[in-house]
Amino acid sequence: MIVLLTVLLAAVQTVKLRDYTEQEFGQRALMGSRTVAVMPSVVRALETGTRDPQINVMANTIRRRVGAGFIVIADRKGVRWSHPNPAQVGRRLTESGTSGSNNEPQNEDAAPMHGIEQISTSRGSLGTSIRAKVPVFGAGGQVIGLVSTGYLLPTVLSSAGKVTATLWPWLGIGLTLALACSMWVSRKIRRELLNLEPFQIAALVQQHRAVLNALHEGVLVIAPDGTLSAANPLAARLLGLTKTVQPLPIAQLWPALAALQFGEGARGTTDVLLPLNSTPVMVNSMPCGAGRVVTFRDRAEFTRVAEELTHSRELTDLLRAQSHEFMNRLHTIAGLIHLNRAQEALTLISAQTEQTSNVQELLSAVEVPAVAALIIGKFARAHEKRVQLIVEPGSALGTTWDCVASDVLIPVLGNLLENAFEAAQESHLAGEGQVRLMIGEDPQGLELEVRDNGLGMPERIAQRQFGERLSSHGPQRGYGLPLIERTVTALGGTLTHLRRGEQTIFRVHLPFPGRPVSGERG
Repeated sequence: MIVLLTVLLAAVQTVKLRDYTEQEFGQRALMGSRTVAVMPSVVRALETGTRDPQINVMANTIRRRVGAGFIVIADRKGVRWSHPNPAQVGRRLTESGTSGSNNEPQNEDAAPMHGIEQISTSRGSLGTSIRAKVPVFGAGGQVIGLVSTGYLLPTVLSSAGKVTATLWPWLGIGLTLALACSMWVSRKIRRELLNLEPFQIAALVQQHRAVLNALHEGVLVIAPDGTLSAANPLAARLLGLTKTVQPLPIAQLWPALAALQFGEGARGTTDVLLPLNSTPVMVNSMPCGAGRVVTFRDRAEFTRVAEELTHSRELTDLLRAQSHEFMNRLHTIAGLIHLNRAQEALTLISAQTEQTSNVQELLSAVEVPAVAALIIGKFARAHEKRVQLIVEPGSALGTTWDCVASDVLIPVLGNLLENAFEAAQESHLAGEGQVRLMIGEDPQGLELEVRDNGLGMPERIAQRQFGERLSSHGPQRGYGLPLIERTVTALGGTLTHLRRGEQTIFRVHLPFPGRPVSGERG
C-alpha cells in the first residue's frame, strides 16, 4: 500500500511538474516576444515596410541566446521577415506547401493582429511548440506586425524530465523511510495488542460482551482517575445508566463504593456489604492494571441460597434423627423378643403408638400438611437433643396458609425451633430443656410463638437488629434470624423478641396471604 501511494504521488507530481514547466516556458516565450516587439529597429522596419535582412540575423541571434526554437517577425500582411529556416523567410504565416510551411491556423494570427497577446501550443513547420505571439505597435498605436517566439515541445519535456529525475532519489529515500517507520509502528502496535490479529481482537471483543451480558452479577470497570469506563447491562440498569456508558465519576454514581480505598497498590476486597440505592449488595473488587474491576450482587440472592441450604440441612437433620430413633426402638424391640419378653415389647410398641397418637391429636387442627410434618419431625429432633418439645393445646392452622408453607412457614418455624433447641440444650442438663410452640390464627392473620427456657440471647447480640448477621456460635453461624426477619418483613409481617422471667420468647405475626396490611397492631 505504501509503495502504491508513493508511485501515485510521484505520478501526480510528474504531471504537475510538466504543467508547471509548460507554463514557465510559455511565460519565457511571452517575455521574448515582448522584448523583440519593442525593439526600435524592428518597429522602424515594419513601419517603413522595407524588409531588412538584418532583422532575420538579429532575431536568430536572440533565439540562440535565449534557447528558443524560433523567433518569427511578420508584417501586417503576415509575411515572415525572420525564421530559423531561411526558406520560410518571405512566405506568409498562413501559407501551406510541401516546402515546409508553418501550418498555423489563421485564427492564431488574428488575435495579435487585433492587439491581443496570445500563448498557445500548436504544431508548425519545426514541430509542436509552445509559442507566444505579441503585436508590434507603430508610433501611432496601430498594429504593424507581430512577433512569435516558441520553444519546441521536446525541449520543454526534456527540461521537465531532468527536474523530475532529481525528485526520484528523494522519493526513494522517502519510500524507504516510510516502509521502515511503518514496520516499526506495526511491530509496536502488535506488541501492545498481544500479537493478536484484527479478526482475533474482534472475536475477543464479541466474547467479552457475551460474557458480560450473561453474568448475573453487576460488573464495573473503574479507570485510574476514578471514572467509570465500562459496565455490563445489569450494572448499568442498577446504577440507572443509559445503554451508552458515560465516563462519569464513580463518586457521583455510587458514593459508598468510591469511599473504598481504590488507590494504586490497594488490594482486592471480598464480600463487602454496601448500599446501592437503598439496596444492600455484596461487593468484590480486584486490581486491573492501574484501574479496578468491581463485581456486586444483591444480598437477597445470597439470602435465598442460604435459606435453601438451611432448609435442606434441617430436613437432613430431621431424617437422620428419625432414622436413629426408629433404629434404636427397633433394636430394643428385637432384643426384647430375643429375650422372650414379648409383653414388654408390646408395651413399648403401645407406648410409642400412644405417643404418636397424642402428637397427631395435638396437630389435628393443623391443616397444612407440610407444617404438621415439620412439627412431627421436630419431635424427633428434640428427643435427639434431649429437649422436651410441647405443642400448646388449641394450636391450629387453616388451609389458607398452604400457599406460603414451603417458602415462608417452613423456614421461619424450622429456624425458630432449631434456635430454641440449641438454647435449651446448652442451658440445662439432659431432659430439663423445654421448648413450647403455639401456632394459631386471629382476624388479622397468623400468630406464631416459640418459647424456650434457655439463658436467652447475649446482650451484645440482643441489641443488634435481626437484619444483621448475628450469632454466638462462631463466624459460620448467624444466618437464621436475618433470614426469618427478611422473609417475614417481605410479607408485611413482624418478628419480635422479648425475655420474660426465665423464658425467651419469639413472636411472629403474618397477615393473611393476598390481603393488604391493615396497619399497626396494638
